[in-house]
Amino acid sequence: MWRSDVGRRDFLSGSTVAASALVEPSRDWLITGADTQVARTAGARVGRSDVAAVRATTDALVDLDHRYGSGHVRPVVVHYLNSVVSGLLAGSYTEAVGRELFAAVARLTELAGYMAVDTGQSGLAQRYYIQALRLAQAAGDRGYGGYVLAASMSHLAAQLGNPREIAQLAKAAQEGARGQVPPRAESMFLAAEARGHALMGDARACQAAAGRALDAMERAVGSGSGSVTGDEPIWIRHFDHAYLADELAHCHRDLGQAEQARRRAEEALEGHPEGRVRRRAIGLLLLATAHVQQREVEQACHVGTQAVDLLGTLRSNRGAEYLDDFQQRLEPYRDEPVVREFGARLQAQVA
Repeated sequence: MWRSDVGRRDFLSGSTVAASALVEPSRDWLITGADTQVARTAGARVGRSDVAAVRATTDALVDLDHRYGSGHVRPVVVHYLNSVVSGLLAGSYTEAVGRELFAAVARLTELAGYMAVDTGQSGLAQRYYIQALRLAQAAGDRGYGGYVLAASMSHLAAQLGNPREIAQLAKAAQEGARGQVPPRAESMFLAAEARGHALMGDARACQAAAGRALDAMERAVGSGSGSVTGDEPIWIRHFDHAYLADELAHCHRDLGQAEQARRRAEEALEGHPEGRVRRRAIGLLLLATAHVQQREVEQACHVGTQAVDLLGTLRSNRGAEYLDDFQQRLEPYRDEPVVREFGARLQAQVA
């Protein structure tokens, strides 16, 4: 897959995606244990320093992706997977090092999948996510497998407009990783479930899942794991109060609860650091959408303009999709001067 992606094979870039195709791998993962053996005795020797290099490279690529969008970074990730990581997997390593290697590569492969989403290649993202889930299974890392389901596959299902699959994937994550993840990860899994219920219009189920997500986050902070230096795995440390507020803002938006959406979006923006440029841009568009829902069109355009300025520094298809959604919500007010001014500014920036 990596080799074909580097070569830009048509069968990858043009592949279609169906949310139902994500559910079947999740069921396989749910009922299948870790690989019994991963050690290899052929090829160049691979040690813990090699695994550390993969982890450090992934951390650097994540930071670049947050700041500049996947359009700038994805080719680097794919080439690294194809040229360096594939050689490590084909090398010689002990059982312990092998597990660590598969776990590190699972995280980088999931990142490649997210970057495929952010560059408008949902079918390719689906392939990467399924591969990341399989790598996590080989690593024996049930927690990260749950993360792939709840943070990656469920969001892809949301983008495709399949709310039932969102909730199914999130529940599979909760069940399959039960007792093997810290409270912060539980919070993320529950927030993903809440997103699915919100899109299905089930306010009661959404509120229940959201309440449990908030409780889990409080337990994370109360146990001392609110610190980045805690004992939590690195893949969940970014999910803080700001990210949770962001998820809940989506829920309230989809349920038409404009005031709650506004409050959660503002809470998210207060917590997201400046380096999370794409996330801040999306948060601004969530806030602008809440203002539209409250018929505060002038304020919506003001906030939307801030988002447009941030998006101008990114190459992100996800950001563009949120902007398109915001523009569609402005359509009933298209004749108002402030909306025409916003549209003209946007056209000028595109030009």
